[in-house]
Amino acid sequence: MKSILLLVATTIVSQIYCQNIQDTLFFRKGDNDSNFRLVFIDSSKSRFHKKAIELVTSDADYKEKLSNMCALKLISPNKFRTQLLGEWLSVYRYKGKTYAYYASEPYFNVYIKITDSTVILNDFNEGLKPYAIEQVMCKKNKCRYKIISESLDVFEITIVLKNKTIEIKSKLFNKQKIVLAKKKRFLNIPIIVNLCPNYRCEEFQFK
Repeated sequence: MKSILLLVATTIVSQIYCQNIQDTLFFRKGDNDSNFRLVFIDSSKSRFHKKAIELVTSDADYKEKLSNMCALKLISPNKFRTQLLGEWLSVYRYKGKTYAYYASEPYFNVYIKITDSTVILNDFNEGLKPYAIEQVMCKKNKCRYKIISESLDVFEITIVLKNKTIEIKSKLFNKQKIVLAKKKRFLNIPIIVNLCPNYRCEEFQFK
């Protein structure tokens, strides 16, 4: 029975997404041909990478939010700190390898953009929220950002640089620890796609 389901999954994927059977991680058929759950690995720079980025960066009110901020410029440049500048998206480990992820929940991934004066983030359907940087304290490969919201609430974000990724911790996020890669690397690594076209399904369990 399992081999039949894999054959069906392979047929669907090969016809629509041009994947091979070894790329299929999970398949569950529903009560009709369009009601299924399919988890598979797609190659770099796929349309799922682009769609995942669009989901966490689309916000019609973002520019207005940003214009309302009175961003504070950093007093002096720092070589380590400049490595943190740019756009970052959450990535995940599976069987010892790093993957991007296209989730069933549209806002599952975390997005953060760090500039010399602002930290802009989107965590679980909160939209793009800009924060002004008040202070940055760096030691070795770790930086602690003190940031201020539009309503003048003060928060802290701790960022640790690890090889080609960063780990972030803050009370602003739903998760205790989040690993992110820069946008360019996010696009250039394989992506695990959790595809449920007609309904919201459980997320893939990374191990």
